[in-house]
Order: sequence, then C-alpha cells, then structure tokens
Amino acid sequence: SDRPTQASPETRRAALWIGGFLFLAFALYSGLKPVSSPRGLLLMAGLLLGMAFLFNPIVHSFYYLMLLPLVTALVGETVSGRSGKSSGLRRLFILGFFMLVGLFVHIPETMDFIRNSGLPVISLVLLMVAGVFALRREQRENSQTC
Repeated sequence: SDRPTQASPETRRAALWIGGFLFLAFALYSGLKPVSSPRGLLLMAGLLLGMAFLFNPIVHSFYYLMLLPLVTALVGETVSGRSGKSSGLRRLFILGFFMLVGLFVHIPETMDFIRNSGLPVISLVLLMVAGVFALRREQRENSQTC
C-alpha cells in the first residue's frame, strides 16, 4: 500500500477543521429548517453517519452498513418517482456505484487498487451529496404543506 501508516499533523488538522465546518454547517442548516418526516429523519441520520465516517481515522468496509438509513431514503425517493426521471437516474447511478465499490473492495484482486484510489471515499461523498439534495427537496415539500 502507498498510504502512510500515520497521517501528518497538518493532514489531521485539516481533517478536523473540515469535519468541524461540515458538522457546524449541517447543524445550522438542519436547525433552521427542521424536518419531521420519516424520510427526512432517515436522510439526516445517514448524513451524520457519513460525516463520521469521513473524519474517522479507521473505517472498515462493513461499517458502511450503518448507512442503510441514507440508502433506504434514497431508494424510497427513487422508487416513488417524486423527483423526476433524470434525478432518479442520477440517484440510481450513485447508489449503483456505491454498491459496486463496496463489492469490489472485498475481492482480493481489486482490493488494493480500490482502497488506494480512494473510490470508497468518493462513493461515500457522492452518496452524501445525493442525500443533501434529497433532504433539501424534503424540506421544501414540508414547508409548502405547512
């Protein structure tokens, strides 16, 4: 593996600052526009777990099972067809990419390449971006019905 066994102090500080900023932004945004729907709560829980995975120094691939609330909310929104065909296709692509990366990271011949290329992190970030857009759509729909 080409990765160092210990992260440099600069890298650790940068990760802490970015993680703190993301959490603060998430807390402010979710506090300003509270969500009470079941799908919104699933999205929020999944996004918080995803942030924890991004900034945790050790994340094993089976931890990604804890992202099931986020995946469930995204699949539910895709199946319902509420957000249109093009958004649904993009979401299906992101979900498929996330699942394929999760599969190939367990195959010994591809494991090192997948991990060293950063594909698990990229797939997680894409999943979280899809979750943020779904949460914004959920909040807009809830504010229109109130």
